[in-house]
Amino acid sequence: MIVTRDWLLTEAPASRGQAAWGRRYRLWLQFRRNPLAMVGLIVILALNVLSLLPPWLAKHKTGEQD
Repeated sequence: MIVTRDWLLTEAPASRGQAAWGRRYRLWLQFRRNPLAMVGLIVILALNVLSLLPPWLAKHKTGEQD
């Protein structure tokens, strides 16, 4: 893990791809330091997971009417 982090945070990247991944990693580190952003991310992920559950929770099919 340390080797990967060092590779991402190097001052002189060896390729454009390494530089791009380094920018993304630095952006993630900044995002992770913001508690409100992390709460928002957790809420969005929870809503996405919950949106996948209705087919297994519903007792009736969506097209059926009584």
